[in-house]
Amino acid sequence: EGFDRQFPTDDACKDYLAQKRWPDGVRCPRCGAKERVYALKARPFHWLCKNADCGGRNGYRFSVITRTIFQDTKIPLRQWFKVGYLMLTAKKGISAFRFFLANAPPSLRRLNASPPTPAITPARLQPKNSAQLQGTGVAPRPGSG
Repeated sequence: EGFDRQFPTDDACKDYLAQKRWPDGVRCPRCGAKERVYALKARPFHWLCKNADCGGRNGYRFSVITRTIFQDTKIPLRQWFKVGYLMLTAKKGISAFRFFLANAPPSLRRLNASPPTPAITPARLQPKNSAQLQGTGVAPRPGSG
């Protein structure tokens, strides 16, 4: 499948997100500066902003998912991308249960288990209006804002 080839790992998703979010180079999400923003070698897709009006001497640490809908979630980024892919490619959208079945291990599918957290996943990804999609490289769904 095309999705699995383009996004085989969480790191592939993070790389895509970084390219779409910062096509001209990483900017601090707090102060917006490009200068004095340093990549953290020990933590891929994490940076440190040392600008005076931001983090100052101690710096402000951020990652590719800082201040996005993916922040503060325990769901892997690849799974979020899969939900978005399924929502954008399904003719009539996707239900939380269908998403759950597509991602559940075979043992749970055989038991007809009900979905835990994926029930809220499609709703969280649904843009409120087309302005939320600006700069993401994703076209708004027909009929949305």
